[in-house]
Amino acid sequence: MDSLHNIKKYLLLLFIITICTLSACTEKNEVNLNENRESHDEGGESVLTDDMINESYQKAVEAYSWFDATTMPVDYSDRKELDGFEYYKVTHDTIKSCADLKSYLQTLFSDDIVEKLLAGDGSIIRYRDIDGALYAIPADRGSDITKGKETYEIVRESDTKILYKVFVEIYDDPVSQNVTGTEEHDFQYECINGRWVFTNFELVR
Repeated sequence: MDSLHNIKKYLLLLFIITICTLSACTEKNEVNLNENRESHDEGGESVLTDDMINESYQKAVEAYSWFDATTMPVDYSDRKELDGFEYYKVTHDTIKSCADLKSYLQTLFSDDIVEKLLAGDGSIIRYRDIDGALYAIPADRGSDITKGKETYEIVRESDTKILYKVFVEIYDDPVSQNVTGTEEHDFQYECINGRWVFTNFELVR
């Protein structure tokens, strides 16, 4: 009987310890969750590092160049003709349709910039869906060879607004690459409806 009584006491003690441990873990998780919420509630700026902002700028340069300097990667063996233009199938890893392209651009730019890029000059539609896939008209202009190294400065104006400054070296001769001055470009990076996007943009070279 004593042995059975001792077993019951041991099991009861073990049960109490387990309940206390679970309660402590739950309280700790709630504290961590609240800390994370407070971190996000303090403003978008607090969760953006300089590296993240620089990465967003580089992605924006690549995406903008698909319209202003070059074209998304295409398969030149897969050609379609539409409205008198030759289109080639885009081979991007994740962007497979116009909807995908628009969604991606909206992670980088404000809606007015996205609409302007997709609309083009009004006479040629660079990207369009054909037979359920994304196709493009290839066009490349190259970069400005009179421009040199770029440097960047991040000015945090508020919790929802950042000024991204780009300084570009200017060469008097692209061969000798003698720097004669610096060109400055200022881009607004703002938090709009929960999205950090550039509200003005252009290629600097």
